[in-house]
Amino acid sequence: MTNEVALAEAASGPDPAAGLRAARSLRELAERLEALQVQNAREHGWSWQEIAVFLGVSKQAVHKKYSGLLAAASSGGLHRRRRRTAGGSGGSSPRPSTAEGSGGPSPRSSTAGSPEIAREVSTGGDDA
Repeated sequence: MTNEVALAEAASGPDPAAGLRAARSLRELAERLEALQVQNAREHGWSWQEIAVFLGVSKQAVHKKYSGLLAAASSGGLHRRRRRTAGGSGGSSPRPSTAEGSGGPSPRSSTAGSPEIAREVSTGGDDA
């Protein structure tokens, strides 16, 4: 049985301890995924406001949560974020309009090619 199936079964099963452990694992995975994608967005020149819109929080909240982590990551030798030019975006894909009225975020890029995401999702994030 895969980790994903076991996690889903535990989360919806009758055992409260297993369900709570599963909920914790899912929350930790979601936090890692969010941090990775915030870093990805900043490296592609997104503003804190744009990130906040897609996360459904204020720009102050997302900045407070991630600015210190991203500063530490960039001083640790990770890629520095690319700056946008006045006439266009700094990344390889155009910035989606947040005022399209769709009510939900449109995907900017696939995480399928990300080895970190693929590894965390396939192993449940337990590969230290």
